[in-house]
Amino acid sequence: MVNNKFFLFFLFSLLFLFAYSQELSYKEAYPNITFNFPTEIQASVDGTDRMFVVEQPGFIKVFPNKEDVTTQELV
Repeated sequence: MVNNKFFLFFLFSLLFLFAYSQELSYKEAYPNITFNFPTEIQASVDGTDRMFVVEQPGFIKVFPNKEDVTTQELV
């Protein structure tokens, strides 16, 4: 029983060290458009390569899936 506890402690320690040793960096995906309290983002499944963003006030915005996009439409 002691060996099992030691093994689990050792395993979780390694996982913790691995998880926190990774360096993360973030890049703004769509820097030219803004959102008002976004709650969800989905890609289109109809082959049009568009993105849909749901905002907390109840709006759904749609725009092309391009980094340099500057316009968005309300659905």
